[in-house]
Amino acid sequence: MPGASFEGQKQENLESIQTVLQADPSLFRLVADLYVENLPLANNIELRNRLRTIVPPEIIEAGKTGKPIPPKPPEIPPEIQLKMQELEQRKEAAQMQMQAKMREIDAKEHALQLEGIKTGQTMQVEMQRLETERLEAAAALQEQEMRYQAEMQRMSADMQMSHADNLVKLLTHQPKHLQQSRMTTV
Repeated sequence: MPGASFEGQKQENLESIQTVLQADPSLFRLVADLYVENLPLANNIELRNRLRTIVPPEIIEAGKTGKPIPPKPPEIPPEIQLKMQELEQRKEAAQMQMQAKMREIDAKEHALQLEGIKTGQTMQVEMQRLETERLEAAAALQEQEMRYQAEMQRMSADMQMSHADNLVKLLTHQPKHLQQSRMTTV
């Protein structure tokens, strides 16, 4: 038994797509180009070209290759970008302050070493005090770095939660004008 004619195959394709769209009308945006290709119109090139513009290019490419669409990295909102820049600037300023403090301590240590040649006992006490200051400065720098990292992780988690909320809203919300236009096209 020979296969269905080309027009018969197009009709079967159209009915299959319509069945899918009846089950989930929100999928129209993903199959609009395929839907119009199977419409029984003599010249549907312009309509097909227009509807193809609403299908995301990565969906068309995935349909041709069968490869899954790689996830898009979430866009960072401008207010979070500004906060990240502010944190980065504060981190750099703190590092510069700590480096200046370290240079100051090194200069004091060097001066004390020169003076310590004269007063051996005093030098030992001052060296221990300076070493304590150095350790405190290093601890303060490490604490600042950990605060920066914690804040960046919190902002990243907030951004991911916001992105997930937006995806949920996009996936669960259908504006009425899209529902009506889909019903008329289906």
